[in-house]
This record gives sequence, C-alpha cells and structure tokens, in this order.
Amino acid sequence: AIRALSLGKPLLVSDVGWFSELSEEVALKVTPDRREIDALAEAMVALADPETRARMGEAARALAEREHDVARVADLYAAALEAAAGGEPVREAVLRQVAVAAADAGIDPASPEAARLGRALDEVEL
Repeated sequence: AIRALSLGKPLLVSDVGWFSELSEEVALKVTPDRREIDALAEAMVALADPETRARMGEAARALAEREHDVARVADLYAAALEAAAGGEPVREAVLRQVAVAAADAGIDPASPEAARLGRALDEVEL
C-alpha cells in the first residue's frame, strides 16, 4: 500500500485495520459486509474518473512523502529504540555525566565553554 501511495496511486481498500486510518483523500474504503460487492463496484466506477484518480493520486504521493519519508521513518525508529532502551532516564544519566565531567574539568556554568557545550548537546538532541 505504501509503495502504491508513493507512486501516486489511489487505493481501494477494505475498511479494516490500519487501512481505516487512511484519509478519504487517498483511499476509497469498503466495509466488508453484505454490501461489499456493490460498494466495490461503486468505488471502481468512482476511480474510473481520470480527475478523481489524478486528485487522489496527488494526495497519495503527498501523504507518502510526508509520512513515509525514509529519513522521517528512520528517526521514528531511532526514537522508539531509545525509548525502549530507557528513554528519558538514559538521557538524564548522560546529561548528568556530562555535567560532572564539565565541572571536573573546571568549566564554569557561565563560561563560553559551557555555552559551546550546551550548543553541542542541543545538536545531538540532548
């Protein structure tokens, strides 16, 4: 489904699981019930319209670029792994060790060195 979205293809899906979360801008959803066959036929007729396909296709491509960009997904995985490994307690322990090391090295909290250290910690999102 994500590959189809990234290719700018609108989807026709069963309205179950994570497919239910898809926007109607990118997917026509059919409830799997006694009307399913008729609903599928109606959806296919709707997708036969070139303007509908083009509009939904552009929305599909935009969704894929926005939500499924490789760099964004990698950041989300890294954040999940960090959280699983301890998240905030690990972050606080690292910051505590940096603060102790800075104090041991004689870096005054109001010094330019401390400001540079703070900027470096910001760069690595600490």
